[in-house]
Amino acid sequence: MHSKKMTGRKCYDHLGGKLGAELLGFYLSQGWIELDEGKSTVYVITEKGYDGFKKIGLKIDRDNENDLACCGCICDGCKEFKKSCDGCNTVKGKPVWTTYAGLDKCPLYLCCVETKGLKNCGQCEKLPCEIFYQCIDPAMTKEQHEKTVQERVENLKKY
Repeated sequence: MHSKKMTGRKCYDHLGGKLGAELLGFYLSQGWIELDEGKSTVYVITEKGYDGFKKIGLKIDRDNENDLACCGCICDGCKEFKKSCDGCNTVKGKPVWTTYAGLDKCPLYLCCVETKGLKNCGQCEKLPCEIFYQCIDPAMTKEQHEKTVQERVENLKKY
């Protein structure tokens, strides 16, 4: 007696067929991936997904030049990413928000990358330093800002 096998096909560098569709459905139902904002066929890995893939032994490299800014922000999670900004590392510390703040460069990028020569603030013994608390989005409350600082510190510790 043969058991019915679920099959998939390799198409260039991805998996298709019933198996590919089932995996897609599973990852979506678990919250590990989601549609990229404003796109109907492009999926991105969520924070929960990075953690989930890591737990099952799949190492997804987040250390590409645009994923993690020196301050711990995840650039590809920003609504401006690839629209009006290509990511902090690519634009050498001049993300779109610096224009609105009247700055030439992000103060954290200046300190971390240009002054100290570090890859990110996670390599600095003063993490989080006073610059983290001085660079506040005026649209945020103090509590919201402190939460984002904690999230960014956690991002830097993970990666």
